[in-house]
Amino acid sequence: MSNSTNLVVPVVLWGKTPPTHCISCIYLSEDQHTLITGCHDGQICLWQVEPDTFKMTPRCLLVGHTAPILCMAKASIIQDNNFIVTSSELGEMCTWDLVDGKCRESVKLAFVHTNMQPYQMNTCEDVRLFCNGCYAEVLVMDPFSLEIIFSLSSKVNPDWISALYVLRPNKRKDDVVLALTTTATVKVWTLSGSETKQSEPIYEHESKPIRCLNALTISCCATLQRTVLIVCAKYWQIYDASDFSVLCTVISHRGERWLGGEFLSLDRILVWTDEGKAYLYKLPSNCVADNMDFHKKSSDVDTPYLYCICCYNQVKPLSCPPAFRFFTQPNVGKFLLRGDSDGRVLVWQIPDVTQERMMGAPPPLTQQPLKVTSIAQNWAAVHPPPVGILDQLDSHDEPPIKLTASIYLPQHSRLVLGREDGSIIIVPATQTVMLQLLHGSHQQYDDWPPHQLLVGHQGRVNCLLYPNHVHPRYEKCHLLSGGEDFAVCLWDLFAGNLLHRFCVHAGEITQLLVPPNT
Repeated sequence: MSNSTNLVVPVVLWGKTPPTHCISCIYLSEDQHTLITGCHDGQICLWQVEPDTFKMTPRCLLVGHTAPILCMAKASIIQDNNFIVTSSELGEMCTWDLVDGKCRESVKLAFVHTNMQPYQMNTCEDVRLFCNGCYAEVLVMDPFSLEIIFSLSSKVNPDWISALYVLRPNKRKDDVVLALTTTATVKVWTLSGSETKQSEPIYEHESKPIRCLNALTISCCATLQRTVLIVCAKYWQIYDASDFSVLCTVISHRGERWLGGEFLSLDRILVWTDEGKAYLYKLPSNCVADNMDFHKKSSDVDTPYLYCICCYNQVKPLSCPPAFRFFTQPNVGKFLLRGDSDGRVLVWQIPDVTQERMMGAPPPLTQQPLKVTSIAQNWAAVHPPPVGILDQLDSHDEPPIKLTASIYLPQHSRLVLGREDGSIIIVPATQTVMLQLLHGSHQQYDDWPPHQLLVGHQGRVNCLLYPNHVHPRYEKCHLLSGGEDFAVCLWDLFAGNLLHRFCVHAGEITQLLVPPNT
């Protein structure tokens, strides 16, 4: 909405149907009071969490990305400093304040990150983001200014970095970066803390090819830092950190692919799959750093022992791989978070299974979620239901027609809405919103503002464009729409007439652009 001062105030009316929220990444704040989920639509949802019960309630939806969110990370080591950084498939990065949902900083880079690890370097007071993705370097960034501080380059077999892990070896002051390229070369950088933008190119200190193509994650056992877990889609492996020799390998289960994993202790790990399950393994003695059999030649009996499966009996299969996040709650236990394509969030408590119970029970044990909630579940609990912009046009005998595209025209104070059945509705924006908010969708009234109905598409309306927004040379009365019927329609807004219908025969129209200066 806008007024004479050109101030635009966003107003959102959701209606009875909850927003889609196909979760692509998930994160729990340091104080464990805020859960953050990013989705394939580019939205970010902040959930209020009660740490004792894990009751989760959606608090606000942040809109700032125009592409799927690929990763998110904390911005500070201070627990009360509630800022996170998110990165999208188009290279968009944003720093968000979790208290009020404001975007503190945003940039668009030529680099697409697939992972960001927050890490406090030895000589730095704050967190640095170590980023990898669809490029051949490791970028080290400031989480608040979103500037690249320095980068780590490869001299031997440079390629995209598919996974990385940053650690500080015991009894040492320097920091070490472990990374794997997509072509299965492990690289090691040692950082002194004096690296800056003006530094000479920083090349790896070690480089070694291993049999591990397209690794997804790499992590080091924090206790003794002698073993490394590398997860690929088809298998996960334990390596000796000193020479990167393979100690054991586990192939993925039929119909599943590994997504990631973490060490639970020296001899136990947790790995999860694209089917939404998590598996707990006890490592054989040759993979345990404090065991006298460590790094001995493996035999048939030296195989990881599957002792527990974290699962959930979902009604329908997931439409895309879920997002996972492992965390520890001090003095309580270890937990695993999962966000999936249905906007659902699950929490498992990782069981502490003793050796006696492990051997005495029929393997493997199963663990059901401690808590399950979703956007739809919270939506259904709202009474009266949330207000929608076109509630008064809906028939109570038939389900409402879904809105698929919208555009606000501040010059005319009109809201243009494309619908799933191919129709376009034009309503006075301010008057419509006021009536909906003041009267509510549960009431009927006679002063519903006049609206225009434009009919020209034979399928869902995907996008709308007002050319005059791009350049004043375009007519103020013209509106463009594109749909799944391979057609672009040109409309006269004032008369409500279809002026031209162009069938492009090239595919479904999902975006419209007009040149500003031609």
